[in-house]
Amino acid sequence: AFAQIDPDTLTIALENPAHDQKNLAALRKLRQQNQHLKLLISVGGWSDSQYFSDAAATAARRESFAASCVDFVVEQGLDGVDLDWEYPVSGGAGVIHRPQDRENFTLLLKAIRQKLDRQAQKDGRDYRLTVAGATGSWYLNNIQPQAVAEVVDHIFLMTYDFAGPWSSRSGFNAPLYGT
Repeated sequence: AFAQIDPDTLTIALENPAHDQKNLAALRKLRQQNQHLKLLISVGGWSDSQYFSDAAATAARRESFAASCVDFVVEQGLDGVDLDWEYPVSGGAGVIHRPQDRENFTLLLKAIRQKLDRQAQKDGRDYRLTVAGATGSWYLNNIQPQAVAEVVDHIFLMTYDFAGPWSSRSGFNAPLYGT
């Protein structure tokens, strides 16, 4: 489900190319049976968000990363890209993070959106840009929610991890209702 960011080039990369290529081919075959199926590659996630801050830190790096996303989407015959940066500003396990991530996250999304739109003009396809984000104020305060919403097609909310080792009391991981 996830691609990662190459630490040397700060571009999108498959974690296990031989295995992942087979999965992508199977998904494209499935889409032939259902023309309405949209295939997006997710980048990052809990295990592979280490280098988002570096990739978003400068205009040149944002442009390079955005170009690599579009190249990947076109080469793989996908319909777009989903960013799952866990987490701008605050980081996650082993994730590089900076206070500037708040603005840089939006700028990175704008760079990707611009390149996807440019590609759409070339080939007439509709490319999607989505993000996965947390639901807590700790996350929303570390991004620019309104600006992000104006750039992306969908925002997927991760409604789990409400309780865990960080909690002062036990609780369900993904409850239907809050405590």
